Amino acid sequence: MKGMGKTQLTQFAHQQQYGMQEWQMGLQISQLGMQKAFTYGGSFANPITGQQQSVIGSRAIEDAMLNMQIRQQEFGFGQQEKQAQMSYARQETEFRIGDYQREKRFQWQMEDWTRSETGAQLQFGWSMEDYDENLRFARGRDRRIMLRNRDRAVVSENLRREGSEASRDRIQEQKGWEDERVELNKRYFEEDKQMQQERMQFDRQMFQERLEWQMREREMTRLQQDISMQINEATLMRQQQQMIIAEQIWQREFQISQETMRRQADMQVFFGQVLPEMLNNMAQSANNAFGSMVANFNAQLGAVSNSQQAMVNEMQNQMNSAINGMNATINANTVNYNNSLAKAYSNVAANYNTQLQNAIRDSQTVASQPATLGRVSFQKYGGGEVGDRNLFAWEKPTTSQLLGFESGGFTGHGLKSEPAGIVHRGEFVVPHDGALVLRGSDPEMLKRLDKMIELLDRIANKPVSQQTFNAITQAEDPYGKMLLDNAYRGYQ
Repeated sequence: MKGMGKTQLTQFAHQQQYGMQEWQMGLQISQLGMQKAFTYGGSFANPITGQQQSVIGSRAIEDAMLNMQIRQQEFGFGQQEKQAQMSYARQETEFRIGDYQREKRFQWQMEDWTRSETGAQLQFGWSMEDYDENLRFARGRDRRIMLRNRDRAVVSENLRREGSEASRDRIQEQKGWEDERVELNKRYFEEDKQMQQERMQFDRQMFQERLEWQMREREMTRLQQDISMQINEATLMRQQQQMIIAEQIWQREFQISQETMRRQADMQVFFGQVLPEMLNNMAQSANNAFGSMVANFNAQLGAVSNSQQAMVNEMQNQMNSAINGMNATINANTVNYNNSLAKAYSNVAANYNTQLQNAIRDSQTVASQPATLGRVSFQKYGGGEVGDRNLFAWEKPTTSQLLGFESGGFTGHGLKSEPAGIVHRGEFVVPHDGALVLRGSDPEMLKRLDKMIELLDRIANKPVSQQTFNAITQAEDPYGKMLLDNAYRGYQ
């Protein structure tokens, strides 16, 4: 960076800063690409290795995991239903086997009871036959004993039959109990089976509803991610556009600052060299014009006849007196005019610098609004007092251009075939190298000079209103009017 000027150093620092912004913007765009690849799947540039790398994407993995979960849950529901069906079938088989065994057991008990009862009755009948046969041939004490035993056997048989009937009733009652218990178990089994089926159906329904809400939640989350990613992408694009616009604004401001510095240098040259030379030329032109008028008037006096010599001599004396007074007044007023004009121009220059700074600040204010940059026109700062430098006319004026031709004056250097100014009716014009215009004793030129000096003094001391300015100035020539108007605007 050695050997760089202030402008080059400023441009170098700005280029470094803009390069860092571009690098940061590129890194953010690369991170956004990585985020898209990790979310949707695809390839991205690895910032560490600098190589392309492919990934499946988190959404594809989420979809695969969700499908696995759904298949696993469906398989679990199927296995649960199969297990329930197998349990139902096994329980029903156990019920059938239990019913068969219970029936058989009660049947066997009844058969045993019947067999036992039949045997007991046969034995009792056979005993009675034996008692009857023995009593037929028994006598005395044996007969009494046998009768007593027979009676006892009848009583015992009655008791046995009562017990046997009670056993049969108990078996029947137990069978009823077992039947009732089995019926209750079957009813409980059917109720439990129905409850299990309802629970499995409810679980499957809840799974479907939960899956549906989970899918909606996933869609909402993905939509939110997509919108957030789109917002981030749009934000990055907007930041990139703003960075480009800011760079364009900086370049434009840099050009404006360079142009402003150049024009300030031009103004310094103008007020340091051009303006003093212009004032000197104006004073010299005025003196030459009056000298030419005197010479022309003396030349014309030689052609006057002797009969008018006395009148001419008197007019010459009056003219000489008027010219001498005019020269003295012009010399004095020229000094005052130069001082007042220099003071006015110095104040105009100060005001010009203030306007220039305001224009630069306005340009920075406008340039700092990138949202409306597409509609901003720099014509406001390229034209006007700063852009076109039309605060003053750069053409070197002559005395006649400054004062106008109403009161006469020098038409300027050049060929005599070129038109310069006009003359008016009721005027006495003596053509020679210049033109002298006489209008009685009204010194219009002096009045014009007095008005200009008065205006410049008042402008230099205190700003005047437009009405006061119009009352003081009655200039009809374009350059004089423009000069005074610009001086007046500079002090508003």
